[in-house]
Amino acid sequence: MPLEFSWQLPLCAAGAAPDWTAQPGHWIQLAQAVEYAGVDGLWIPGGSQCADSLGVAAALCAH
Repeated sequence: MPLEFSWQLPLCAAGAAPDWTAQPGHWIQLAQAVEYAGVDGLWIPGGSQCADSLGVAAALCAH
């Protein structure tokens, strides 16, 4: 059975609601670097203290 590696995109801010407009370029750059490194999957967390995970996933898929 082959080993698979996943990575978590840091969307959640401790104690504050994150601002999607402040970080889209940073998140896209991180996701591209992780893909280039050969990581198998990306976990996008969701919750009240996180940016909208569906919107973030859609934006990342566009790049």
